[in-house]
Amino acid sequence: MGAPALAEYFDFWNEAMPTTAQATAAEQAAWLRRRKAIKRQLTAAVEHFNRDVKKGFEFLRSLHLLPQVSFVE
Repeated sequence: MGAPALAEYFDFWNEAMPTTAQATAAEQAAWLRRRKAIKRQLTAAVEHFNRDVKKGFEFLRSLHLLPQVSFVE
């Protein structure tokens, strides 16, 4: 089973897990699966980044884990 793709960038670093008062156990499990998938994608991105910084950033942007921002060199 592949990782769920993100449609666009969102600030996943500050996203809080839904509490039991807000969500069902199934919704909490889906949230945890999504976080785990993002963690796997970040691990792969680290490998790309360690080989080539530019390709690492491109990989993160292609997964929508970074916003589409262009840097001036």
